[in-house]
Amino acid sequence: MNLCLAAVLAPLLLLAAAPDPFVGAWKLNAVKSTFEKGSQPPPPGLSMRYSREGDVVTVTAIVPLPDGKERKIVHTETYDAIPHDRYEGKPNGETLTHRRIDERTVETVWRKDGKPMAITTRTVSPDGRTLTSVVRSPGKSEADYVLVYDKQ
Repeated sequence: MNLCLAAVLAPLLLLAAAPDPFVGAWKLNAVKSTFEKGSQPPPPGLSMRYSREGDVVTVTAIVPLPDGKERKIVHTETYDAIPHDRYEGKPNGETLTHRRIDERTVETVWRKDGKPMAITTRTVSPDGRTLTSVVRSPGKSEADYVLVYDKQ
């Protein structure tokens, strides 16, 4: 019986011990990205950094501004599918719900006053060099836009 339990738990322990493929620095590749018609693409030089401590992932976005300054946006993620108020500088009523679909894919639901506003599915490529973030509106199957980031 102990051998059976060990056989079931071994893959889970290996997954838990594996490095998180999201952790590290990522820079937007605007050429490979697609944007919603009529919308402004993010500014050149947009970058993201993912760091992990225990079961919490901190995401820091650096957004270059036209005046040469930068805006830093930080939020934390816990992959428990529970809404969290973890968005620095968020408007009232916004929450983020994160769940890990597999070791290379995370889904985030952005809500305002409890209603889904956007769904983002982020996937790291098998070689770990590309992070693709697909953003869609609730009820839509096609993407509103796709952001492609290169590992730095």
